Amino acid sequence: MISRVAFLFAALALLSGCATSYSWTREVPKDKRSVLVTTFVNGSETQELGAVMARQLAREFQREGTFSLASEENAALEIQGNVVSADMVATGYDYRGGLRKMSADAKIVVEVSVIDRRASKVLIDNQRYEVEVPTTVENDYPNALRDLSGRACDELSRLIVDDLLNLKW
Repeated sequence: MISRVAFLFAALALLSGCATSYSWTREVPKDKRSVLVTTFVNGSETQELGAVMARQLAREFQREGTFSLASEENAALEIQGNVVSADMVATGYDYRGGLRKMSADAKIVVEVSVIDRRASKVLIDNQRYEVEVPTTVENDYPNALRDLSGRACDELSRLIVDDLLNLKW
């Protein structure tokens, strides 16, 4: 019985020490938690990819919950981006059954800047992000890349939001 009490006492002592140095909340200042996500400039040949990237990034901010979306007048931070490229690279072929199927990786590259609108300061300057998403394509290469863009933009959005959350404020 004494060993259980001693263990409980030791655990409480450790937890109380951790409580002073660890926080369950993000370290993003409260006055920096409103964001404006602008439509990304689309430098790729995939139609609407800039709009898809902005939509998925806005959704990721909402899903994660630390930041809130704001209008241009009320936003503390502005996210600007460029879709640099969107390509599909074949990784294998399957000619069985008369249809040519190709396994491929869709690769999307974006550059993102984060501007503190209130302090007129660039927090992240043209940070490059890229992801590769595996898929199988039957015959329609351009449409397969467009269909994959949502999934790839989801992954890119997680990377961008994570970097913003881990920024040294």
